[in-house]
Amino acid sequence: MSSLETMTTLAWSRSASASGIARSGQRRTAGFLTGLLGLGLLSVRVQAQTTWHVDAAAAPGGNGLTWATAMNSLQSALDVTSTADEIWVAAGTYRPTALSNPSDPRSARFWLHDPFQLFGGFDGTETSLSERDPGLFDDTILSGDIGIPADPSDNAFRVVEVSSGFPTIGFALLDGFHITDGNAVGNGGGVLVKGPGSGGTPPRVILRHCTLSANNALRGGALAVLDFGVAHLQRCSVTENFASSQGGAAYARAGVLRAVNTRFSDNKTANLGGALYADAQTVLDLVKFANCVFNGNDARLGGVAYLKGGASFAGAASWYNCTFVENQATQVGGVLYAITTTPVRAKAEIFDSILWNNVAPASPSIFGAGLDVRFSDVEAGYPGAGNVNFDPLFVTIDRPGAGSPVNDAGSNDLLVNDFLDLDADGDTNEQLPLDLLERLRRIDDPMAPDTGTGTPPIVDMGAYELDPNHGGP
Repeated sequence: MSSLETMTTLAWSRSASASGIARSGQRRTAGFLTGLLGLGLLSVRVQAQTTWHVDAAAAPGGNGLTWATAMNSLQSALDVTSTADEIWVAAGTYRPTALSNPSDPRSARFWLHDPFQLFGGFDGTETSLSERDPGLFDDTILSGDIGIPADPSDNAFRVVEVSSGFPTIGFALLDGFHITDGNAVGNGGGVLVKGPGSGGTPPRVILRHCTLSANNALRGGALAVLDFGVAHLQRCSVTENFASSQGGAAYARAGVLRAVNTRFSDNKTANLGGALYADAQTVLDLVKFANCVFNGNDARLGGVAYLKGGASFAGAASWYNCTFVENQATQVGGVLYAITTTPVRAKAEIFDSILWNNVAPASPSIFGAGLDVRFSDVEAGYPGAGNVNFDPLFVTIDRPGAGSPVNDAGSNDLLVNDFLDLDADGDTNEQLPLDLLERLRRIDDPMAPDTGTGTPPIVDMGAYELDPNHGGP
């Protein structure tokens, strides 16, 4: 293990220790993690040594070296690939066959135990990644429906597993897939990212241009990130997943979960956190969202998110330029339920965001005192600099129109850094350059006064930046 990996493992262990961790220690931990994650992020796209071709419609026995001789099994390609290879997958449905428990058919999963690079969305004729059809991403299906069709009781526990210690620093990549029909009795029905604990290099995965839908679990219907695992979501859709206990979409426990330009919609849990349940996250930077929309999520407590508090561990998360609309809690916290009364209190940051049209019998927006909420439009209000309580004048379910009071009303100083390199220029220290629609951030709305702070143009609140040059919202 390299010295960097050793420091990272130690830092993780310190970050998950008891409640007396000093803030300076948390910053050191975050620094170690940021350094490691940055190395991995920059190493994702390298020249492939071998490109393996997979097509569900291909004849059996192909060697995978060309489309004409494609393998018809994704597992066959995973069995022969190395970390320098790429796997190109044509539109079709692929079901896992590799068992983690030889005596249980439901333990089948696609296991990414190395920084494998998988690309979906091909029609079987392409010679470069740039020729892929984004319209085929949703038709490149990784399905856990391995038993009786449409009977979830015999589905795979999870569709994709990213676990054990990676042998090298880097990220596995799933780009252009639809992950569906996992049914876990434990964590992560769609994707499970689970670290090795105190040894090895934490497993890391990027989900890009992916849809995670119709997955079920006890915790983390679509995704669970545990024990120092790392998951990044870029331009994804996480929709209609269910957890019976915690985190209808995602469950994060002592792991890194970051998302940008991603929509979380219609996820549900019977209990805590319709889209997210976070525990043992002592550093705010580890669970972070930017340019994300949370719509139609549902829980008993925390329609979008439940952040745990406790005697030794708590949950923490940050949201930057996000929009929360039409989420609901059946009891408390239509958007967020944060336990802030325990020895280790939950922590949250919500900056430059919109929380509107969310419902709950109590605290329809935010439950939890003393959270860091600034320059956000919070229905019914919340204390914090720059916060307002104005109708955002949506012209669609979640997009403000020209002249909305949320336009040019954010804080340029709070605009987050481009932590997942949204514009792919290699600079993760610049401010977030684009909005959810890939338009430039910080565009002036001539119909709205500059009520935010910073040198104009002032950033809008929420996931979208109104651009009058594109005909409005």
